[in-house]
Amino acid sequence: VKELSAQCVGADELRQQRSRIQELADATSAQLKKNVYQNYMQFIETAKEISHLESEMYQLSQLLGEQRSLLSTLGSRSTAGNIFDDTLESQQEDENPEEEQKQKLVQLLENVEGAMSLVETPGRVCLHEGSLLELDPLDGSPLKRIHAYLFNDILMIASWLATGGRRGPPRYKMQAVYNLHSLAVVNVRDLGTVKLAFKLLAFPDTRVFQCPSATSKKEWLEKCEQAKRARLNQENQTEEQDIPKENNLASSRSLSLDSNTLGAEDESESVEPLPEWLLEVTEDLDSCMAQRHFEEAYGLLEKAKAYLKEAHGVPNLGEIKSKVEDRGRMLVDALTRELELSAEAKSLQ
Repeated sequence: VKELSAQCVGADELRQQRSRIQELADATSAQLKKNVYQNYMQFIETAKEISHLESEMYQLSQLLGEQRSLLSTLGSRSTAGNIFDDTLESQQEDENPEEEQKQKLVQLLENVEGAMSLVETPGRVCLHEGSLLELDPLDGSPLKRIHAYLFNDILMIASWLATGGRRGPPRYKMQAVYNLHSLAVVNVRDLGTVKLAFKLLAFPDTRVFQCPSATSKKEWLEKCEQAKRARLNQENQTEEQDIPKENNLASSRSLSLDSNTLGAEDESESVEPLPEWLLEVTEDLDSCMAQRHFEEAYGLLEKAKAYLKEAHGVPNLGEIKSKVEDRGRMLVDALTRELELSAEAKSLQ
């Protein structure tokens, strides 16, 4: 300041120097603000990359744990397998298939705390199992690792237990069991950090799981779809087997009836079977509600109600009616929740 004052001659030059210094200060302040804003945007992008990297590290650690348990299992079996191969083969031939399947379930679930009660159900078979990463259904952030077991009638979710650094296969604790009747598995498109994920809808729960690879995701979606279709076909076959028994009883009792009764029997035998779209209407409704296609779900629901209202004397009609009515109530509940969420969002805005 003293040097500038010494160089300036008169008050006018001092004012000019002062205005020049003020301009430099303003320009410096604006440049600092601009740099702070750029650094803040870079900080946000770095935080997103760190979150994505964290989810990938979860998947990598999960894969390493599975490979370690697989190698330890193979190592323990290879030492004693060569000695007792002949004995095991003879025992497997003599064992009852149902008992053999039960033993497989026991071995599969022995590391799952609280899951041994699932073994007691006859005919239960494990179709697929694997580890997944559960995500928050709202923002897609990783929550925790889980292990899922798909059976021919249920889906079990188990949480990981801390082993305290001990070696050996990982241990789990049974968390939830979902019946395949009331379960919908929906594909989730890759968006942002949410990739290779699918959504599990079991009213009123909505859960999102991330798979370690595209192959794993494809297997989960295909296995769930196959399990639901096989369950539906099994129920239809059981009902079809019950219908001939009822018809045989009715025909044995009607031997002494007149021609009018015989004509009525002919009409009952000529009843058309239910259309395929009606047998799958509950699954289609679950899928529409899961994807929030509420208008399509409403149209399908009205179509099913209209058909069921006109249909008479068709077997298995009451069960389908009850399922359609349940889906109608679920649709009303889903629409109510959507309206509440939209109202909350508007109030926050």
